[in-house]
Amino acid sequence: MAVDSNKIKASLVAKNLEDDIKFVNQARTNNDFKDVDFDHYVVTKYKSEGITSFSRYLNDMGIDTSRETFNDLTNRVADYDVRWIIPEIWRTAIKAGLRRAPIYPQLISREIDVKNNILRMPYWNMSDAEPRKLNEGESIKMGTLSYGSTEMTISKMGRGITVTYETSRNVPIDLTVPFFEDFGIKMGYVLDAMAIDVAVNGNTNSGGTDSAPVIGVSNTTTGITYRDLLRVWARGSRLGINLSTTIANEEVAIDLMDLMEFKTRVVGTPIVNLNIKSPVPTSADVYVHSLIPDSQLLLVDKQRSLVKLNNTPLLIESEKDITNQTLVYVASITTGFAKVFKDSAVLLDGTVNVSANPIPDYMDPTSSEQATLKH
Repeated sequence: MAVDSNKIKASLVAKNLEDDIKFVNQARTNNDFKDVDFDHYVVTKYKSEGITSFSRYLNDMGIDTSRETFNDLTNRVADYDVRWIIPEIWRTAIKAGLRRAPIYPQLISREIDVKNNILRMPYWNMSDAEPRKLNEGESIKMGTLSYGSTEMTISKMGRGITVTYETSRNVPIDLTVPFFEDFGIKMGYVLDAMAIDVAVNGNTNSGGTDSAPVIGVSNTTTGITYRDLLRVWARGSRLGINLSTTIANEEVAIDLMDLMEFKTRVVGTPIVNLNIKSPVPTSADVYVHSLIPDSQLLLVDKQRSLVKLNNTPLLIESEKDITNQTLVYVASITTGFAKVFKDSAVLLDGTVNVSANPIPDYMDPTSSEQATLKH
């Protein structure tokens, strides 16, 4: 009788299942944050075994997710225990949903791994650090660089999901996956809300000192116009800030996209070309979110505004509750956001006149631009 090489490969992969699960879980829960996705891990490890996708990995272990239930996996009699894979199937689905809808990745410059839930976010005052003119052989004069910090707290969030015995016995795995993906989408909504809250209100315990400034418009009757955007963009360009990421609620976003300057093509050649050397954005990304109040736009420079602080990756833990005959799965994650520069996010308010709410003084580079080189 010929030996089926595919079955041999499947057996080798399946026998390593428990060790692979333990390795990945250890990486997720040790002192260093490592958000290891099991599906990516096994594809990388078993590529030489013909494993090119997570579905192929499951198939090579003899798991048919279109027909089998989680109860089938729990009660399967085999040389290896496939129950280890159940939390990873759900985690993979939740992570797929978590990646699908959120906008927070467009608001952050980077992700930073942190070991504590409470940390201090630094800031520096460079007001006495201007360059000075030097004579030949003269010692360089020293300025001062003062340091301060605000306390940041990151949070754990999670939710438990109960699965009845009947669902576990009768519903194929593939039919449960969309619901766990939806759970991941809702988790993404929470992360979006956390990021926007920090962008608008500043870091935890900062007392609002790094909150986004509210800037008015030229005419509150017409609301936000292209000229108002240009005012903020031009000031940002002088500061090296690119405020081209825009967030608004649905109605304001529609009004923004309906502005003549964004939807009308210009035909013809001007008499003189005007090349702006302190450039304003030639394109802007618009995201819709209900947390932004009516008549306001949040403008963000994603390279300077927020960082995401990761403490504990997405964890899936499970137990059986025999009192009501359910399987309990709990998903949790510990993370947060911190604001780096307070001038990296501004609110443009169509109900306030710019004369009453101008661009704040700390966003005025005039004194630095007009500084003279002195001894």
